[in-house]
Amino acid sequence: MPFFKKSIHMQNLEIKKLTDEKKNALASQYAAEATLRRVHANQKDEDFVPIERAIAPLEAEIKMYKNEVQMVRFPTRMYLQGNNKI
Repeated sequence: MPFFKKSIHMQNLEIKKLTDEKKNALASQYAAEATLRRVHANQKDEDFVPIERAIAPLEAEIKMYKNEVQMVRFPTRMYLQGNNKI
């Protein structure tokens, strides 16, 4: 197999890997957001632990996954636009 075919094949594998990671990150983000919505919905009595203490770790996780998604989107977008000098 010529070098350029191997290179294209490796780039395709890398794009597939990044796409899969993006899907996993988004799924995790949606799960965290759903948990957050459930926590809000279940918060009815003031005797519970302050909601901020329960939400803070979830919000941090959501921010982390959003940043990962952005990191995956940028190189993929650049490659798809033809600027594959990443």
